[in-house]
Amino acid sequence: MPEIFLNYRTGDGENTAAYLDEKLSERFGPGTVYRATKSIEFGQRFDDSLIKNVRRCQILLAIIGPGWLDAMNRRGERALDATDDWVRKEIIEALTYGLVVVPVLDGTKLPRLQRQDLPEDLADLADLQSAQIGSKDHNGDITKLGDFIARKLPHLADAYAKEPLGPGNGNSIGVVNGNSGTVINGTHTGSGSIYGGHHFSGPGTNYIENGRGTQINQAFGAPKDTENEP
Repeated sequence: MPEIFLNYRTGDGENTAAYLDEKLSERFGPGTVYRATKSIEFGQRFDDSLIKNVRRCQILLAIIGPGWLDAMNRRGERALDATDDWVRKEIIEALTYGLVVVPVLDGTKLPRLQRQDLPEDLADLADLQSAQIGSKDHNGDITKLGDFIARKLPHLADAYAKEPLGPGNGNSIGVVNGNSGTVINGTHTGSGSIYGGHHFSGPGTNYIENGRGTQINQAFGAPKDTENEP
């Protein structure tokens, strides 16, 4: 079930909405993001779907592009002033039902919203801390927004929270420098060498730890030189 609702105006923020949908779905899983163009099925009443899913979600991201504030409708009036405007209706519904509402400024030069520029029903939107998309660190903007969502909705499966398998984590078996070896819980048992967070080398097992000017060498089970034995 979706928990993140993307609110946007067609012709102003739909490309950013699609991009956020892609990136947040990658992080939190398919089905966690509601975007009208994707989520409303053919033949479904869009008005029922929009309102129902605003109420179901936990967070609404209101994407505000350069033309968001002054966009005009087909009747020649400012869209935000019309009570049947869906961008307006979705935000008011989210505020009424206590969702976390985040204005997302789509561009680096967009100023913060001002109460006096908004309809009375939307004035509270100007008092909410906004996020920004479109700075020089575009990936950082997305990550920062995703981190916020992860804190607010900790029950979501966060792909970034899964620690990848690295040196010293887990077991592996393979051929290293032409020799077979096994790493078990970070310990190399074989005749090859492994370079990574630690350097393991054979024959037997040599464990070499380097750090801050110190070095520890340990050898286990190295074969004896039988030719020099008395």
